Order: sequence, then C-alpha cells, then structure tokens
Amino acid sequence: MSVQTIEQAGITPTFVAANTDGVSVVNNGNTYIEVINSHTQAHTVTVDHPGTVDGLAVADLTISVTAAQTRKIGPFSARFNQSGANYIHVNFDSVTSLSVGAFRIA
Repeated sequence: MSVQTIEQAGITPTFVAANTDGVSVVNNGNTYIEVINSHTQAHTVTVDHPGTVDGLAVADLTISVTAAQTRKIGPFSARFNQSGANYIHVNFDSVTSLSVGAFRIA
C-alpha cells in the first residue's frame, strides 16, 4: 500500500478497501494508518509484531474499530517492521465496509 506524505499545504487523502490478505506499509517510524469502518459492527485491526524477547513472542498490536468509526493508528516504531524489512503488516478480522489509508508527516 502506498504511503501518502502530508505536506504543510495538506493533502486530499485516499483510501482503499481492506484486503483479506492484509496490507503491507513501508514504515519509517513516522507512519500511521487510518481505518474507516462503515459497517454496523466493530472490526479488529492487527498490526503484526515479529519480535521476540528471550525467545518469547511479543504480542501483536490489536485495535478495535467500532461501528461507523474512523480511527488513526500509529505511528509505529521500527520494532513493528517485519524481520529484515522496512515495512509493517496489518491484518483485518473482516474486510466488510472497511477502508484503509497510510500516511506520514513530511
């Protein structure tokens, strides 16, 4: 998914339908996502955390986006980046009436 850079003059944000395979977003530590839930039920957004501490998995970040809510999530530190990569991966419990955009400040 493309990250939209917010300049001083502002932007007209664009959003895409959530994908059943989730989305990967390039992350520089100042990246956040915005999720629009147009559905009548809450949905869960999960940001994968690939790390471990002393061999134990670190829990993924899960956020509930309630019905008819728009929610900004992030920014994400580099510890959320997939192993050996510069991107995060975000999953959705359902993609019904769910849109997502990725942003960073210039």
